[in-house]
Amino acid sequence: MNLKQALVLMPGLAADSVVSVLSDGPTNTSYLVRRGEELCVLRLDKPLARELGLDRAAEHDIVKTASLAGIGAEPVHFDPDSGSSLRQYLPGRAWSENDLHDAAKLQLLASRLRDLHALPPVGNRYEPGLAARRYARQLNTAEAQAYADKANLILAELRYEPARECLCHNDLVAGNIVESDVEGSAGLKLIDWEYAGLGDLWFDLALVIEHHQLNDELQTGFVNAYLHRQIRDNEKHRLMDWRKFYRALLCLWQLRTG
Repeated sequence: MNLKQALVLMPGLAADSVVSVLSDGPTNTSYLVRRGEELCVLRLDKPLARELGLDRAAEHDIVKTASLAGIGAEPVHFDPDSGSSLRQYLPGRAWSENDLHDAAKLQLLASRLRDLHALPPVGNRYEPGLAARRYARQLNTAEAQAYADKANLILAELRYEPARECLCHNDLVAGNIVESDVEGSAGLKLIDWEYAGLGDLWFDLALVIEHHQLNDELQTGFVNAYLHRQIRDNEKHRLMDWRKFYRALLCLWQLRTG
């Protein structure tokens, strides 16, 4: 579905509804649109979304669950054929790298993560090893295969001690965290749920730490705030393994979308 079609087919939109382009990434383009008196986000997929195996129907179910819990934006409309979606616009400020290096803000994020991980299980199981193999197969290079082999070797070690599955975001980079002080919508909200699914809570924690290169003090404060206690030795090992896995997966993602 292209923008012109979406403006015709999405309920409440018109030819002059587009306010601005919010983002234009490898898998989709998002627009800020006006729907009557409210602002919404219209997301239109690119071909790469399907090539990467993104399940938009499962994502839609997750978005509904997160919205009801006050963690994410309210879904307005979803087109299962194209994967296009229309969601409530969340007013506020997206976090930057600097926010993730603020100990007090990390405590807020830890609390929000606990809320997310306590939600009812919904959506598909997130299979990061499958994603790594898919990227390597599509790239078809020795470098990509080496990263995929490394990622899946780490994953095999992690599965010797399976963890409790819960609903995870799996893409908690700074720009996907929105801080709002708007009345009725205050607090931290999470956006961009395309990789969300059932998985290991330690992957969410590892991604925050590894992607933003938190120092040892910030890491410890963040994880202890999440756990409401000090991290144990076996948990440290699991966290480190997930960090190593994420490094390899990120390299594959950058090669695939670069």
